[in-house]
Amino acid sequence: MVHNNVKEKRLQKGYTQEQLAQILNISNRTMQHIEAGTHNTNIEIVLKLKKVLNIEKIEDLFYIDN
Repeated sequence: MVHNNVKEKRLQKGYTQEQLAQILNISNRTMQHIEAGTHNTNIEIVLKLKKVLNIEKIEDLFYIDN
């Protein structure tokens, strides 16, 4: 199963869900689903998240639980 650290990284940067959604040009609902792990996030959004949250590796945001 794929998990993510998006909420943790967002909070570390001091963004609300609404602020980050606006920066990414996505709906608040989509942002909620990304953090909950119930949205199949496309690579464009993943790369934007990586840039906005200043993440070095995508694996620091999304990981697979064996």
